[in-house]
Amino acid sequence: KAQKIKAKSRIRIRKGRSKSLRAKRIKGKGKLLYKTSNGKIAAVSAKGVVKAKKKGTVKITIYTLPTVKYKSAKKVVTVKVH
Repeated sequence: KAQKIKAKSRIRIRKGRSKSLRAKRIKGKGKLLYKTSNGKIAAVSAKGVVKAKKKGTVKITIYTLPTVKYKSAKKVVTVKVH
């Protein structure tokens, strides 16, 4: 079985502000993990809150680890900081 993650595929955020990705796991168990492609543009917390640092575009990867019953899942969110 595959796990599923629900989240918007794109968000816009102002420099200096924070915004939650509001990601949810629809199927499966386990914790959602977050990773940014460029920490100089935007950082993401363990709870999925994005902090915009400077203008640009960054990809945030939301993923889960595999469990006994479920395979891992991944969702990429494009964040534009303006």
